[in-house]
Amino acid sequence: MLHTRELYDRSHDRAEALLRQITPPQLAAPTPCEDWTVGQLSLHMTDHLKYISSVDTGLDDLDGMVPFREGGGEWRLETALAATALELTTHSWDLARALGVDDRINPEVLATLWERFLSDGPGPPRGPGLIGPVVPMPASDPLHERFLGRMGRNPYAPLPAAAPVEV
Repeated sequence: MLHTRELYDRSHDRAEALLRQITPPQLAAPTPCEDWTVGQLSLHMTDHLKYISSVDTGLDDLDGMVPFREGGGEWRLETALAATALELTTHSWDLARALGVDDRINPEVLATLWERFLSDGPGPPRGPGLIGPVVPMPASDPLHERFLGRMGRNPYAPLPAAAPVEV
C-alpha cells in the first residue's frame, strides 16, 4: 500500500495531467457523472485541488487538523489527503472517459484506495450530490472494474449523449 502522501501525489498528478488536456470544444461534452459536462467536472476537480493546496503545509505531520472543504468541522490532514485522492482518482477516470483517453487507474493507487475505503464495507457516503448507488460487478472482474462499480460507475456503459447545441 502507498503511504498517504504518495497516494495523494499520484492522484493529484493524474488529475492535473488530464485537466491540461481539455480543449475548449470539449467543455460541453458529457461525462459518466450524470448531468455533468467536462467543464463542470473540471471545475469540481479543480476545487478539490485548490482545497488541498490551501490546507496542506507539505510537512510530514499528517495528524494535524484541517477544516473540511465544506460545511464546517475538521478532520486530520491524512484523512483529507486520502479522501481527496479517492475523489480525484474516480473523477480522473470520468474525465479520461469523456476525453477519450487512457482511463486506466494506476494499479498501486487502485489497490491502496480499495484497501483503505472499499474492501470491507459500503465505501463513501452515497446520495444526492455524493456518490451514486453501487453498480454491481462480478467478483471475477478485475479490481479496476470492481472499484468503479463500488464508486457508482459502470465501466461498460457508453457515455451519455451530448446535449444538443442551441443555435
